[in-house]
Amino acid sequence: MRTTTLRYLLAAAIAAFAFSAVMASAAAAAAPEFTVVPDTFTVSATTSHFYAPGEIEFTCTANTASGEVTTATKATSKGVTFTGCKAKEKTKTACAANSAGAKNAEEIVTKELSAELGSVAKSEAPNTETGLDLKPTSGSEFTTLEAKCVSPEKEKVEGSVIAEVKPTKTKTTTGELILECLSAKSTNQKIFEIGGKSDTLTAFGAEACFEGTDTVTFAKEEEVT
Repeated sequence: MRTTTLRYLLAAAIAAFAFSAVMASAAAAAAPEFTVVPDTFTVSATTSHFYAPGEIEFTCTANTASGEVTTATKATSKGVTFTGCKAKEKTKTACAANSAGAKNAEEIVTKELSAELGSVAKSEAPNTETGLDLKPTSGSEFTTLEAKCVSPEKEKVEGSVIAEVKPTKTKTTTGELILECLSAKSTNQKIFEIGGKSDTLTAFGAEACFEGTDTVTFAKEEEVT
C-alpha cells in the first residue's frame, strides 16, 4: 500500500514538473507585444547609411516619421522622410540624392509602412531577441532612389527590413529601433529573419543594407513584452 502511494506521488510530481516545463517553454516562445493599444509615436534619427552592391552608398544626416500602434503586434507609419541625403559610387565624387517625386533637394521619402513585432535569434539581437519588421503597406517598393553620380541613376529599393527593439519589458515613453549591417559597409543586414521568416532589402540587383539608430517617442507610457 505504501509503495503504491509513493508511486502515485512520484508520478504526480513528474507530471507537475513536466507541465511546468511546458508552460515555461510556451511563455519563453510567446511573441512580443505592445501593452498599450492604441498609441501614437514619433521617430527621429541622425546619420543613417544605405549600402548597396557595387560599392554604392547613400548617406542622410537626419530622418523623421510618425505613426500609430494599432494592435498588440502591429503599427503603421505614413512614411519616413530622410534629409541631407547624398550618394556615392566607389571613388566617384558624391552628389545629391533624392527619392522620385521628392519635394525638396537631398530628400528621400519612403512609401507608407507597416510594422510588426516578432522574435529574432539571440545571435542577431542579443540584448532583447525582439525585432520590428518594417515593410511597405502596399506592394514591395520602399522608395525609388535618384542620384546622377551612381549607375543606374534611378533605382527601386524593395523588400523589408528588421530593426532590433530596445528596451523590452520596461515601461517607458522612449525607445530605440536599431538597424545594423553584418559588418562595416556590408550589404547584408545583421537581422535577416523574424518569426522564422527571412526578410531583406534589395536594390541595384542584389541584397542591400540599411544602418541607423532611431529614437522612438510614444505619446503614452509603452512596454514591449
